[in-house]
Amino acid sequence: MNTVPNTKPLYMVVDMQNDFLMPDGALTLNAPGLADKTNVFINSLDQGSYVLASTLDTHYKENYHETEEGKVFPLHCDYGTWGWQSAVQRRGTELEKSTTDIWAEEDKYQFLRQDFKGRHVYLSGVCADICVEQAMKGFLDRGANVAVIEDLTQGLKETPRQVFARYTQYVDCGALRLIASKHAAQEINQTVAGR
Repeated sequence: MNTVPNTKPLYMVVDMQNDFLMPDGALTLNAPGLADKTNVFINSLDQGSYVLASTLDTHYKENYHETEEGKVFPLHCDYGTWGWQSAVQRRGTELEKSTTDIWAEEDKYQFLRQDFKGRHVYLSGVCADICVEQAMKGFLDRGANVAVIEDLTQGLKETPRQVFARYTQYVDCGALRLIASKHAAQEINQTVAGR
């Protein structure tokens, strides 16, 4: 664990990949506009005001059928293919994950072993009710203050608001909130030079 915690807000883009967002994707939510809006959001942030990370769902066709996900979903995000590629700008730390829960592979990444207690974490991506929810829960379990950017997040079967209904204990104490991208950008940009 880092001895000097990073106090800059973290913005994590979860699984914004072609197979999930684009109409021809293997497991598509058919939401190409989500990628465009996320690119605009990233470009609105002041460099140096935050830390950017992104997760990439990563599978290999040779063994996918043997995995837990392979029993439920068709092959998607096959490493190195168009479907695996990010649909948004990829700057910052990239975390390739082979399960729906990034925290199940925490030991692979020093980045995930840092102290998140009290840190402001902003999340967006897909799917709100699977991978984004699991990332959110992991950050909350580690004491972070989490904001899910509602207009940059889409679920498979549930909206971000429906997911939130299961986490009222975190909402009630202020550790979890939904936020619009406009307000998230304002908050993140205010961290530059203590503005």
